[in-house]
Amino acid sequence: MQLADKAGGFTFQHISRYERSELDAGNMTLRKAIALCDASHMSNPRKLLEAAETVKDASKES
Repeated sequence: MQLADKAGGFTFQHISRYERSELDAGNMTLRKAIALCDASHMSNPRKLLEAAETVKDASKES
């Protein structure tokens, strides 16, 4: 089962855009952030923001 299916309310493309920082995780609704954290077994939603910042920093260096 895909993460998008587990989280509900997300499409595969939507999750992919968050992963590539095309969408800002900081603008995600709390409901979606919690659903995504639950589906990925992440206990702290702040990790979503940290991961997004890491991807942004890496893309700037390229």
